[in-house]
Amino acid sequence: MMRARIVLLLGAACALASLPAPAAPLDDESGFPTFDIANSCRNATSQTQCIASEQDAANLLRERWPSLSADDRKRCVAAGRATDGGSYLATLGCLSNQIDRKL
Repeated sequence: MMRARIVLLLGAACALASLPAPAAPLDDESGFPTFDIANSCRNATSQTQCIASEQDAANLLRERWPSLSADDRKRCVAAGRATDGGSYLATLGCLSNQIDRKL
């Protein structure tokens, strides 16, 4: 169920991958991004659902982070930062696109 919800939300997030992104802090030396998901979700119809989806995406992204290339991380963190506050869903969607291109 969680995977299906993330996959559904990734479709909408993928469009953000081509937008320019402002600089923002990183939370650790691995480069894992810190996004303000409360700010990202402030205009959502259901803030609770939006925040839960962002947290699910952040958890999945953190699990997969060590296996991602530096180029993919950089490109997709930029895509995630293109939204107000940043979006783990957009970052995950971008990474999904990168993986699909390599197959």
